[in-house]
Amino acid sequence: MATQDQFPLSKQVSFEVYPSLILGNNFKNVKVMGIVDADTARMLGLDAPAMHANVYPTLPPGSVDAYDEYLYVRVKHSNGQQSILGLPWIKTSSVQVLDYTNVMVRVGNVNPGEAEKILEALAANGFHQVEIVKQSSAI
Repeated sequence: MATQDQFPLSKQVSFEVYPSLILGNNFKNVKVMGIVDADTARMLGLDAPAMHANVYPTLPPGSVDAYDEYLYVRVKHSNGQQSILGLPWIKTSSVQVLDYTNVMVRVGNVNPGEAEKILEALAANGFHQVEIVKQSSAI
């Protein structure tokens, strides 16, 4: 079972869930908004008893079989939507806390039309948040 210390407040995380057919598997780069108990999860709109009943059969043997005996994580997706998930529903080994930084790269002697090739090369390698600033160089 995932633990609350794997979900630092305000950090970006990615993880997988056991019942992806029930909960989806769209938990990449989500922001941790908080860890709450079952009562708070219910006040925030999660039907914890019903969701537990649906999810429990997909969990590993020995999982807690009482929705009010474990904690929930509230996450915010990049589109602004929020989800609340029971910690036992999350595959512990899949949790990754993402610590990003910005990198500046300067490529010299580029013809004006080749900037698009640089963007394509970066995108092909998974880098999509890219800004190109063209500067003329004096020879």
